[in-house]
Amino acid sequence: MSFYDQQPYIPLASFKNIVVTVTEDETGRLLPNCVELINCSARDTILNFQLTQPKDKQCDYRFDPPEIKGDVSQLGTITISRSGKMLTVCNEVSEPGSIFITLKVYDKMSLEKRGSFDPEVANQPEG
Repeated sequence: MSFYDQQPYIPLASFKNIVVTVTEDETGRLLPNCVELINCSARDTILNFQLTQPKDKQCDYRFDPPEIKGDVSQLGTITISRSGKMLTVCNEVSEPGSIFITLKVYDKMSLEKRGSFDPEVANQPEG
């Protein structure tokens, strides 16, 4: 049984914080290697998503959520793009009502930055 199989059902809207762990290679290039969704109502429940570099090179990094029961599996494809020292993490909103998440990492000297789930973005009316 995998780590993900052991996790209880968690509605996506309950995720409050998103953490991107960022490291640097020998040239100083930012290398995001992990994204964590932290449940605000159960801070000890953390879901890790490993990042891989896409072959099409259209974005810097991408990951597809593993199979998780409940809304988390509806995140869709996650993309990470970089502009200077800023990393932006967002999921492609493929269906009405999908939750859009953005996280920006500004300080490349800091290995970890936190972003907040934005309920106003998530609760926009369909259409």
